[in-house]
Amino acid sequence: MGDKNVFSERLKELLEKNNVSARKLGLTIGKAPSLITRYLSGERSPSGDVVVKVAKFFNVSTDYLLGNSDVPMPTQGEYDPLQYLPKELRDKLSILEKTPTPENLESVGKFLIDLAKTLKDNSKD
Repeated sequence: MGDKNVFSERLKELLEKNNVSARKLGLTIGKAPSLITRYLSGERSPSGDVVVKVAKFFNVSTDYLLGNSDVPMPTQGEYDPLQYLPKELRDKLSILEKTPTPENLESVGKFLIDLAKTLKDNSKD
């Protein structure tokens, strides 16, 4: 399924789910209703500006509209960027957050320096 078709399908679903007409959406976001119809049929691809306006209108993410995510609007708890960090670093950051002392900050700093050295050494291989 191409991006154009994903947007088209997601837009159809959102219009139906929210009982909104193409006309109402078009008038609300400042686009001709006939253009919205072309998005729905897959004849036209929306500009980035239109994707953002549609996302705001339906309170969904642009990633959802474009097919980069199946979650309409992730909640804060669903995405944790720290999950990609080494466990030892996450643990040190958690301690620092709970007890922001110079010693804990230094511990995190030392760990990051060691990690950077390790990554640099590994990249030479």
